[in-house]
Amino acid sequence: MYLANETAFAATPPAALARLATHKAVLNTQGVANLSALGRLNISGAVVPQPGFVRAPFIKVVPVPIPLPTPTTPGPARRPDNAIGAVQEDMILKPGTMTTAPINIHNVQGLASGDVPAIKIIGEPFVVPSAGGGRGVPSTAATTVPVFTAYWVANSINFTANTDIVIQPNIRFLVLIANTITVASSATVTIRYEDVPAVNPPAVPGKPSSVPGKPSTPNPFSDGHAGSQGVAGTQPLQIGTPPDAPQVEMWTLSLNQMPTVLLKGQHGYKGVQGGVGGDGGPGGNGSDSDHTVINCKDGPGSGGAGGKGGRGGDGGKGGNGGTGGRWSLYAPVIPTSMTVDVSGGERGVGGDPGNGGNGGGGGNRGSITGICANQNWSGRTNGSTGAQGDPGVKGPDGIAGAILQNSINQSVIQSTDFNNALNDPIIQTVNPQFPATATVGSPISVTGLNFTNTDTLTVGGQPATITFRSIPTMIVATVPNTFGGLTQVAVVRASGTTSNKGTLYIKPVVLSTVPPSPSSRLKPGAPVTITGTGFSAHTSVRINHQDIAAVTSTPTTLTFVMSRPASIPHDPAHAGGEPAILSVAGSGPIIESDPVPIIIATYQMLVIGDSIIWSEGLQQPDKIHSLVEAYVKTLHPGIEVYKTDMSHTGAILSFNVPITGTAHNGDIPQDFPSIQQQENALAALPNAPTIDLILMTSCANDVGFKHILDPLATHPSIAARVAQYCLTDMAAFLKATASHFPAATIIDAGYYQGLSMDTSSTYYVSIAGVNYGLEDNQGLAPQALAAAVGVSAANKPLVTGNAGFFASQANLQLANAVASANTLLTPHRIFFANPGFGPTNAANASNAWVFGMSGVIPGPTDSSAALSAREQQCASVYNTSSMDYMFCRLASTGHPNETGALKYFGAIKPFVP
Repeated sequence: MYLANETAFAATPPAALARLATHKAVLNTQGVANLSALGRLNISGAVVPQPGFVRAPFIKVVPVPIPLPTPTTPGPARRPDNAIGAVQEDMILKPGTMTTAPINIHNVQGLASGDVPAIKIIGEPFVVPSAGGGRGVPSTAATTVPVFTAYWVANSINFTANTDIVIQPNIRFLVLIANTITVASSATVTIRYEDVPAVNPPAVPGKPSSVPGKPSTPNPFSDGHAGSQGVAGTQPLQIGTPPDAPQVEMWTLSLNQMPTVLLKGQHGYKGVQGGVGGDGGPGGNGSDSDHTVINCKDGPGSGGAGGKGGRGGDGGKGGNGGTGGRWSLYAPVIPTSMTVDVSGGERGVGGDPGNGGNGGGGGNRGSITGICANQNWSGRTNGSTGAQGDPGVKGPDGIAGAILQNSINQSVIQSTDFNNALNDPIIQTVNPQFPATATVGSPISVTGLNFTNTDTLTVGGQPATITFRSIPTMIVATVPNTFGGLTQVAVVRASGTTSNKGTLYIKPVVLSTVPPSPSSRLKPGAPVTITGTGFSAHTSVRINHQDIAAVTSTPTTLTFVMSRPASIPHDPAHAGGEPAILSVAGSGPIIESDPVPIIIATYQMLVIGDSIIWSEGLQQPDKIHSLVEAYVKTLHPGIEVYKTDMSHTGAILSFNVPITGTAHNGDIPQDFPSIQQQENALAALPNAPTIDLILMTSCANDVGFKHILDPLATHPSIAARVAQYCLTDMAAFLKATASHFPAATIIDAGYYQGLSMDTSSTYYVSIAGVNYGLEDNQGLAPQALAAAVGVSAANKPLVTGNAGFFASQANLQLANAVASANTLLTPHRIFFANPGFGPTNAANASNAWVFGMSGVIPGPTDSSAALSAREQQCASVYNTSSMDYMFCRLASTGHPNETGALKYFGAIKPFVP
């Protein structure tokens, strides 16, 4: 029992305010924004709460206008200032959620034994909070309401006389919230609960099955042995503890008197009876009579007594008492007298002792045989039955039930705190609702209850500009500059009181990028800044809707490192820059901005020139420009590399001298298109201003191998041709190329001595004939052509000397041409790459870096795969029986082999950007 006196607090305790906030969240989730908008709940008789939410019907108090008085003086009629009107009966706007159903209750302390008729009070299930507000107002508290809770909520709750609120085991918490609670009589209105019978109690142990065996028969003329005592019975396990008593919580502004609260813990269950002892063992048989031929030697023995029964098992320990319940009352005034019992349950008594086992049966007297039957053997009898076993002892009692900490919790609360909490502004919906989204600067509307003209609105914690109000249910405002994604909206009172949080999804908007795109290309690996609105604190940057970076941003800017998604295909049509779309997305859920077009920077290579840079005789991966391309990819990971190759065997510079012809595969020796024509075609492309690298070899075919290898050629004549084509024309060509490709690094590779005194004499004449014939075969095979033009073993020093002189002069003048063209460029971006070949690296020399010839009938030394591919190309242009086909097939002779290509790559590599 508990007698309380009113205690006054200066303010509502913080713990009570926190608890009130939890209940407010539950009410809001269930659609209750104001207790005063509800009607009355009448509770009478034996009632059983069920899990769920019970609320009174929504009502509306309708003002009745007062008729205008008849004017006594001329002038317009005027309604008195106080003519708001009388109040008519409550109008039910929405029915309550309480329904009932019959039920029988049992085991209720203080009520009649046996079945007691009652009614179940059933509410609606708890609503799972959604993201949008209203019936789904987000609330952590609401999501944690257990299924074994019952809420009764109304403007007023009226308990009539003889009301018993009986809480069954499926309810652990009963919460009553109302502005007014009226109890008819504290003596006849009781809150109590139904006991829970023991669940799966331990069974009474069974009787031991083992019985001691019968003793063996003794020597003649001996009594049988006594039987053994039976096995003792078993003590059972302790019985369980009843569930805790329920907890009841009441919130009100007005309580006339207290109901009787009987939440004492349930009595502990009685212990289980001990097991029966085992039966005693049987007595042994006496020995049989014994005789000789002439007389009876010994008579029979008596039977042994039976064994004593086993001791009964001790009774099981009594169950512990159940934990007492909790009574919580929150009201401005606590009643001064009350009956509240929340003590722990009484301990359960120990179990009854088990009975002793039955005594064992006596043994039989020994048998009488032969001549012993004539004797008088009185006193020799069967054994007696053993004694009953001793009983066990009563089991010990259990432990008394515990009392919850703060088991009687009665707090004085301030009426203003109660009213403010349960009549705060309530957000029901925020429009637009997901999946629709808002953007910074766009209008949103917030609907709910209890809005005032002085309320403000925040979005993501930032004040929003209110553009329209419809008091008390609507506010229209403009989304301020705040973080995007999932954002909370709140109505804020001038006092600082804040409504529940509504949810708005702000879509990010991309306004621009730095560098600007698509006017500028965004380079993978380089930083990019995006400006816009509605970015979230953790934003993903997307290219073609694929995440490439996660960044922390401000609401209006973010910086990330550009990356090219692997899903973008390699498309030569987009060599100048790959089109894509950029967007940003916030998480939880993912809200993606509208995409904006961008251009992703690429690395662009151009290859122009003659058979050296074309790499005649080499397969694609081994070509000089392929080695450079692979190196570029290591220098610029993540950037797509596009290479355009217009070089071909036999190409001439032909500066400012147009030529005509039909273009063929690069393996076909021909001068068309000229190197200048190759460059002009590429300069006309729209991506010319963004080309990164140009590789070239040039001018050798203009000088002409038929001039270089002619035994009658002189060094001055060769020098003159080299000066014209490798210096004068090349300098002008390089300047024009630099102008046409303003961002490109231009690398012009040099030449080498293809024939030298180190060249094998076996193939020297054939190689000279092939190199001469690639320009003019005169319808003759290589050896015949060499003989026709005067090339022979005798003049090898002269011819190879011319070849060496050409190489040194060409590299000198090409370097001068590069220097001349660079005078107009700051910084210099044209470079000369000298491959560094020597005489021993010539064709069929001791350390050849170029393809030569082999075989009895001299043939090319490049790979069979390269030769086969070239033969197919040659056959597509020439008749296979023609000399042109023969020289086309032998075109790899004198060109860099795999080692030579690596040497060229090594010379070019330092200049590759």
